[in-house]
Amino acid sequence: MSPAALPRACSVAGCPGRGGAGGRCAAHQRQVNRSRYNPVYGTAKHRRWRLMVLRRDPLCVGWPAGVHGGSVVGSNTADHIIPLHAGGTWALTNGQGLCESCHGVKCNEEQARGR
Repeated sequence: MSPAALPRACSVAGCPGRGGAGGRCAAHQRQVNRSRYNPVYGTAKHRRWRLMVLRRDPLCVGWPAGVHGGSVVGSNTADHIIPLHAGGTWALTNGQGLCESCHGVKCNEEQARGR
């Protein structure tokens, strides 16, 4: 394999991942894709809200409850319990810290219900 074909380091400072599309690792590329889908993501208001939610909920609250089988898992996603497009607010009471897996389950169930 030529050196040009080797994956480069993620273009986000401090990230140990390997770049793909746009020079970002898969996790950072998902963030870019999300912000294109919904312009709310990536704003200063969203970053502050996310930080406050994750500080309050450093461990995944497990959605639905018990999904981790008793294991403790850290949260890395600040989730709007009631999505903004469905009338949810930026109140901290409308936020919960979830792991990426639980957030995916919640989003899939919301889409299946047609929210």
